[in-house]
Amino acid sequence: GRYRRHRDNHVRGESTFQNPRALTAICYLTDADWDAQLDGGHLRIYANDDGRELEEADRGGFLRSSGPHGADEPYVDVAPMPGRVVVFDSFLAHEVRPSLRRDRRALTFWLLRKPTTAEAPEVVDEEEEKPGN
Repeated sequence: GRYRRHRDNHVRGESTFQNPRALTAICYLTDADWDAQLDGGHLRIYANDDGRELEEADRGGFLRSSGPHGADEPYVDVAPMPGRVVVFDSFLAHEVRPSLRRDRRALTFWLLRKPTTAEAPEVVDEEEEKPGN
């Protein structure tokens, strides 16, 4: 399986967002003998807009360039090794590359932030809504 390029959250307007997701966390539950080269299934995280965020964080020399959305677009590939936990900003574009020989298993969850007033659902007092009150 695979997931095409997407973001787990989007900016809707000034200081408002599509949802309360702040960080995306993935824990890989792949088989112990998973081979990154033969089995694939890498998480590809793209640099945010101008690439500075990933370039500044790339102290280990993992950053690669190229991609379908522009020449020399920086990205990092993360192999789905068993027990590995990856946490990244939910606003970063990412995709899951195809698994080649077997299913890739993972648990994904999001760390949420408190919604802004503009995003919070309207709270209705049910007592005030009843006829005759």
